[in-house]
Amino acid sequence: MSGQNEIYERIIDLSIKVVQGKLDPLDVDIGRYLKLLKEKELDISNVSELYMDIYALNGLVLILEAQYKRLKSGGLGLYIEPLLVKLKAKQLSLESISRIFIKCWHPSISIQISTTESIIEAINYYNQLKPINERRFKIDAAPIVSATSIPSLILPSELEDMMEKLLKELWKESGGDWIEYYTFISKGGDKVERAYILSFIITSGWAELKLRRFEDKILIRPIKSVAQPDDVYSVATELKGDTQ
Repeated sequence: MSGQNEIYERIIDLSIKVVQGKLDPLDVDIGRYLKLLKEKELDISNVSELYMDIYALNGLVLILEAQYKRLKSGGLGLYIEPLLVKLKAKQLSLESISRIFIKCWHPSISIQISTTESIIEAINYYNQLKPINERRFKIDAAPIVSATSIPSLILPSELEDMMEKLLKELWKESGGDWIEYYTFISKGGDKVERAYILSFIITSGWAELKLRRFEDKILIRPIKSVAQPDDVYSVATELKGDTQ
């Protein structure tokens, strides 16, 4: 390198290497080279030297731009570092974590395979079921397809009295407020039978369910006048332990 233009040539060489990817832009001390250019006595009458000064200054701008891009991309990459993610998670509130969980949660469900006979029985029942606003305690239940299909359940002729009795018990236990479904059906007698009778009470519109999915709870309460909800759907309940 020539003595007088050594600083220019050095800066231009560095800028070319940075642009070509041969040199890390963060390894270049921009401030140091700017100071050297400022301290250099520039002969403005020398067009060649003036050109070299402009070229060197442009080289520093290119290096500075490369440094900015490097820092920006590196900063964005910090968010995927496991340690920083862990530290960030510890700073989140419970509400923020809950919202993230809800957005990411993909629940899975399991179903019990039904037989052909039970599907036909269900279709016959719902085809003959009256609209909810016409249903009270007088229920014309569909006939059971076969006596062996559900031997442990009651016959339709006994349904009215048992519904009325269980509804009165529900009022007494709850006082008209929400109580836990499983606690209520486990109060006495056959849990399967109580759950079965209770399903008719709910279907008839004399009681309603509330699902608390995150707490894994089902709540129930009686209602004074028959309900006519806009959105009606079935809820599968699982009976655990002794069913007697």
